[in-house]
Amino acid sequence: YLWHWPILVWFRYQDITLSAFANISIFSLMVLCAWASWRFVEKPFRQPSSASIFKLAGQWLVLPLVFFSVVTILTMQNAGFPNRFDAKVQQIEKALNSHSNKIRGSCHSSLRERSALPDPACQLGDLTAQKTGFLFGDSHANHYTGFLDVLGQAENILIQDYTMDQCPAFIGLEWGSQAYRAKECMQRNAQAWRYIQANKPDYVFLAASWPGWNTRSIYQDGILISDQDEMYQALKNALISTISKLQALDIQVVLFKDTAYAQHSEPRCALKNALFDKNKDCSFEFIPNQMMDLLISELVLTNTNITTIDIKPYYCNAQSCTTSLGDTPIYRDDNHLTHVASELLGKLYIQACTLDTCSKTN
Repeated sequence: YLWHWPILVWFRYQDITLSAFANISIFSLMVLCAWASWRFVEKPFRQPSSASIFKLAGQWLVLPLVFFSVVTILTMQNAGFPNRFDAKVQQIEKALNSHSNKIRGSCHSSLRERSALPDPACQLGDLTAQKTGFLFGDSHANHYTGFLDVLGQAENILIQDYTMDQCPAFIGLEWGSQAYRAKECMQRNAQAWRYIQANKPDYVFLAASWPGWNTRSIYQDGILISDQDEMYQALKNALISTISKLQALDIQVVLFKDTAYAQHSEPRCALKNALFDKNKDCSFEFIPNQMMDLLISELVLTNTNITTIDIKPYYCNAQSCTTSLGDTPIYRDDNHLTHVASELLGKLYIQACTLDTCSKTN
């Protein structure tokens, strides 16, 4: 009867430890529900009845369909009746559902939309400013749009948003899970470069899910680079080349370090704590991206004009990170920020920093 599935899901969602007593309770509840559905649903339905086919259809088909249709329509029209929860729970749930890729709509492209050009409707920050910026990169660049909207307003910068799934901000690098995707990503970044050359923004913001030592997504002339040292050198050359091209146009380069990878964490931890009045630890182990840390440190030593921004200190220490800042969930999955958290991190950043001060020493 599949009663085990909703029961197990409910116990797990409640974070109830599956002890011996809990397992016995779960099994007993499953048996009870299975017996009840057999006794009061299946058995009466299968027994011969003198009722007409129309009466049976009305009882077991029409009435249930009408009932569940009405419940479904009312639930959808009332957005799930959120007022049944207190304001704190509603706030957390709203933040968890704030996905930058959905909020930005067509401003963030999939591979199918690779040829899309920068859209004037896709702008962030101070929309009346004279200073301009340009953001490109992958979905991690996209999840910084809330941050950059806040930063742009604070520093009077109008920022063009131009991001695409699985396409880090490297000009001239073949990057992708397949050779075809790598070619498409390189062409997309060539489009970004042509826009930059034509418009010469004051700032270019580079952000991505930066590669690590285990990355196997870099191609050269359609051939996957598997050697670790060759991969590192290819990345280093591509990043140096990208930054050099931008700086040759007198553009200030702003490089976002990546977010912490929230592996084995529960993005909805804060929601569960609020919903079930729990005090569960919402932290996870911090594992640094050693390869990019090394690469960026080498770049900063030789090029002091690079501005770097690292949001991790706002929610991580040397050992661990948390999945929420107060009542604001940081992650919507294991590596993407919620849009609300992105905005909050931007507000925290501008309280202490500008693009011309502490960000050059991060």
